[in-house]
Formats: sequence, C-alpha cells, structure tokens
Amino acid sequence: MRRYLTRPIENFRNGIYTDWADEVIGTGSQQNYQIGVSGGTNKLSYYLSTEYFDEKGLLKDDRLKRYSGRMNIGYNILDNLKVNTNLMYTYKDQDLRRDPLNQANKMSPLGRPYDDEGNFLLKPVGDASTLNPLTDEQPGAFENNDINKRFFGNLSVDYTPINNLVVTSRFGIDQYNNRNGLYAASNTIETGADGLSLARATLGNFSRLTWENFANYSKNLSDNHEVSVMLGSSIWSQKEEMFSAEGRNLLSSTFLFYNLSATQSAYRLGSGLSEQSMASFLAASIISC
Repeated sequence: MRRYLTRPIENFRNGIYTDWADEVIGTGSQQNYQIGVSGGTNKLSYYLSTEYFDEKGLLKDDRLKRYSGRMNIGYNILDNLKVNTNLMYTYKDQDLRRDPLNQANKMSPLGRPYDDEGNFLLKPVGDASTLNPLTDEQPGAFENNDINKRFFGNLSVDYTPINNLVVTSRFGIDQYNNRNGLYAASNTIETGADGLSLARATLGNFSRLTWENFANYSKNLSDNHEVSVMLGSSIWSQKEEMFSAEGRNLLSSTFLFYNLSATQSAYRLGSGLSEQSMASFLAASIISC
C-alpha cells in the first residue's frame, strides 16, 4: 500500500495532473472517393461504379479501409427477350482497438504517461494492476485485424412469349468471407497486468444460392375489368462454416496471429457448420373491377 501511495503523492506535490481520456482520444478523419459511369444504346444499358473509403478513428490504430465495385448491365437480345445482371464486390480491411476509455476513466489523474526522458510508463500511478491506457498503442503490443470480402450477383431473364405474359427467371449468389486475427501482448488491456500474451484467429465462410421463377399474366377484359394471374417458385440453399483457434504465451510477438503453433498454453480450437435449404411455390389471381 505504501508503494502505491508514494507516486501519486509525489505527483500531487509536483503539480502533475493528466486527463487520461484526452490522452487516448485523438483526431479522426474520413476520405471517400466515388466514380460512376452510365450509358447505353437502344439495346444496351450499363452502369459501372467504384468506391474507396478510408476512415481514421478517434483512437490511434483504429482504422477502416473499404474498396468496392458495382456493375449493372441490361441487354435486349430480342424485342421480347431481355437479360439483366447486377454484380457487386466489397473488400474491407479494419483495425479495431480494445476500448481504452474504460481504463482511462478509472485512472487516477495523479500520474503521467511518460517520464521526463520520454519513456513510456507502463504503470504510471504505482499500482501493480493498473495499466497505462496507452499501453495498446505501443509497438508490437496489440493488433485486432478484421478482413471481409463479399461478392453479390444475380442474372435475370425476362421473356414475353405472347402478349400480356411475362416469364422471369432469376439466379443469384451471395458469397461472404471473413477473417479476424487478434494478438495481445502481456500487459495490455486485453490480457491485463502481467497476463500471458494471447493469439487468436477466426475464419468464417458464408454462401447462399437462390433461383426464382415467375410467370405473370395480365389482361384488360374491358374498360372496368382486369384479370391478373401469377405463378412462382423460389429455391434457395445456404452454407456457413466457422473455424477458430487460439493460444496463450506466444513465443515471439512478431508472429502475431499467423503462427498459432508457437503458442505454449491454453489452447482452444473450434469449428462449426450450418446448412439450410428451402423451396416454396405460389399462385395468385386477381380480378379487379
């Protein structure tokens, strides 16, 4: 107890006072660039676009980069036959911080983040269990990286074999991949004071296929009467996989989460699989007067 009290008392006498929340929070910024092109002819219409998004968060090392592209094309093969396609791809790379504000709000202001020589103070108030809220910002201390890739697309065909009858067939795919990697050294907010380092990697894959078919017939029987009949079917299936592994006490911080075999204790492995499918059919008729 005496050792814990010594440093705050000395800092109080020396007029040292730190606003820890102000030390943690910095200045954020956003950049967003978009380019789009559209055009067409009597038979062809198209729209192409790309986007770049870069966000720097209020916390150091908290950042998001996103790249995306989109393509929409419609083509009239015949007067009664049209094809449409919509494609989209997104890549997201995000670094996430373990919220240091909770730690900053609990810290005594009678401490300072660095000494007179500019050296980082791991335990600035003398308490063996109270870490500097800036500890995760130190080189090689913490990394939590999330990468997401998503592809979405569909192809549809509209066919009018006779007047008033439109037949539509649409096929779609939604593919999503995610990788999250976490490394936290000893003496970080994630592991705690003098805790063993932690390395973890999680992989997830999701895919969904959809096939839809519709036939819609509409006809005016008179000025005041109209009949509409619709038949349809929808079939979809999806699959989701997950794999995770983690361990403690990594041999070297340079491995981050890329060499989990170098962890020496507290191993944990996990995996999962989920598959679903469904088929549905519909029929409807409307007579309006």
